[in-house]
Amino acid sequence: MGKMGKLPFGAGEATIDLLGHMRPDPQLEREVLGQTFIGPVGLGARLDGIGRATKAWSRFGFSFIELGPVTDETKPAKNMRRDAVEEAIVYDSPSTVSSQELVLRLEKSPSPQVHLIARLKPEASGSPRDAARDTIRLATPLLSKISIFSVDLSRDDVLPSWSADQWQEFWQHLRADFIGPVSWLLVVPVTSRNIFPEDGFGGVSGVILDAYESSAGSMAFGPQSRTSLLEAIRKARSQSGEALTIIAAGGIHQPADAAAALEAGATLVQIDSGLVYSGPGLPKRI
Repeated sequence: MGKMGKLPFGAGEATIDLLGHMRPDPQLEREVLGQTFIGPVGLGARLDGIGRATKAWSRFGFSFIELGPVTDETKPAKNMRRDAVEEAIVYDSPSTVSSQELVLRLEKSPSPQVHLIARLKPEASGSPRDAARDTIRLATPLLSKISIFSVDLSRDDVLPSWSADQWQEFWQHLRADFIGPVSWLLVVPVTSRNIFPEDGFGGVSGVILDAYESSAGSMAFGPQSRTSLLEAIRKARSQSGEALTIIAAGGIHQPADAAAALEAGATLVQIDSGLVYSGPGLPKRI
């Protein structure tokens, strides 16, 4: 995919467009986080988190591409495999990419006509101040390439058990100490282990509701998480009202799945396993 996107004189992009007429209808444009998105569908980090083929992916009708998780080291996914019966992607731990390597990859490839979101995975998540400092450390090298950051503070699928005031403190530190016009999102695992706080995540502009199944040391991303995702969308929308940006991720394999997520209150949807099992035309069909 990356090689096709890098063909000279625009030949790669033209080939991808010809194969699927992938560009979304202009009527699907929407304003999210103060920016224009060309459609409601984005690509999740599980397929190309290290940014090998952002130029090619940008021609598939995606309005955004999430990269990462960004950590201190670049590592491949551990024991990644396909579960064809459940139509799931399974691994023991995700691939990661360092801030420095991601910057180099994005410099080698022209910026795609889509928004890039970098998922940050800071090591420090004890206190709000320490978590904010470590998040800023990871984000700073990417500022010239990225304007939207998602922050994953979970450990073993569970977010810090902070109060609403502590969450407010975390976001205040990020906005006060980070220099740059960026938007911040919180990655919220939607699993049986993570408890969605009744008082929300004070001060956050948006969330990525990341639905998956976690058991026996593995994480499975597929349609089995769809019901949990819809429940989480409704709860987040009910708690936070219309101002909260909600990106729904997990188990979206058909246009009807995306429609259900948007109807439940999602602002945007994100696909990964759905692209593997339903084919590259899925973004355009949504």
